[in-house]
Amino acid sequence: IDWTGLERAHRDLVTIIQSDSDGDAAVAQQFLASHSAIEWPETILAREVKRMRDEMLPPMTRDGRIDWSSLRDERSFLVKAIQLDPSASSEALARRFLEEFTALNWLEIVLVEEAGRIAEDILPRMRHDGRIDWTGLEYARTNLLQRIQSGKDGDLNI
Repeated sequence: IDWTGLERAHRDLVTIIQSDSDGDAAVAQQFLASHSAIEWPETILAREVKRMRDEMLPPMTRDGRIDWSSLRDERSFLVKAIQLDPSASSEALARRFLEEFTALNWLEIVLVEEAGRIAEDILPRMRHDGRIDWTGLEYARTNLLQRIQSGKDGDLNI
């Protein structure tokens, strides 16, 4: 579809695609319902929605994760955001990422899932009382305790 002169409608469609995980036809119906002046056939618009979704997908690995191999700075941004605010929701992290890297224009839902996976990868397992679960990490815990007891480094350096 040539969106020349229909930039606002195009932005509206992108917004619907970003926020709606329903099928392409449902997105087309929702768009047409909110833009009554546009009387396009739903099937044509549904094909356009599919094309747009495909363009909005990041490069993916075979196991369904984002392929970060050529996007190291972008992944580092997401990792740092998780480290700075470990309690942030995956949705909030995805929005921060998309605000920072507007040129990527990825589907938010894919990034939400990936942010959750990365958080699981980099954040420690926690016990119910809010403390780190050191099960299986006894050597690391002992090493940390020794560094604390030596008193040479400040808390952040440890």
